[in-house]
Amino acid sequence: MKQIVHRAQWIYESAGGPSLYGYVHFASRVGLRKSQVADLAQSIARIVADHPIAFDQHIELHNPFNNGYFPKQILAIKIPRPSVITDALWAAPAGGAVPHLLVEEIQSRINEKNGKVINYRNKVSEEIWLVIVHGFPMSSWFVRSDAALQHEYQSNFDRVFLFDIFQQLVDSLKLGART
Repeated sequence: MKQIVHRAQWIYESAGGPSLYGYVHFASRVGLRKSQVADLAQSIARIVADHPIAFDQHIELHNPFNNGYFPKQILAIKIPRPSVITDALWAAPAGGAVPHLLVEEIQSRINEKNGKVINYRNKVSEEIWLVIVHGFPMSSWFVRSDAALQHEYQSNFDRVFLFDIFQQLVDSLKLGART
């Protein structure tokens, strides 16, 4: 799958396509053979090229399974194009469940970093912020959760932010008294 997607990206970019993210979701029950790499890559590149996308837009193309346009091996192609993109990223995400963003997970990450704040305060007189990045690699993907974003966290940092790298969203988390 990686080989197909990398080749599709190369075909697309060689034809002058702009930098964007491309996520190709393959059908799990359809076998792939080396002899199909070139044709599948060409089809993926054509589908992406046929759907121009502006900066800060996101489209999802789903296989209707009733025409020859989408290969049967492809379920969907998701294409975000953030305005801050510096390098294209095309991938074939593996299957699996994406968990909801949990209060406990965020607090755990804050707790891991809290011990470093005392050293930072000895070196700087400015506010000390923590930015928690999620979205890459796949193991850090979460579904946004209102409960997690509205919770009051315990932190030694002056401010804590949650940055979703793929959606380009930043949330300032609520903080209670310092721990």
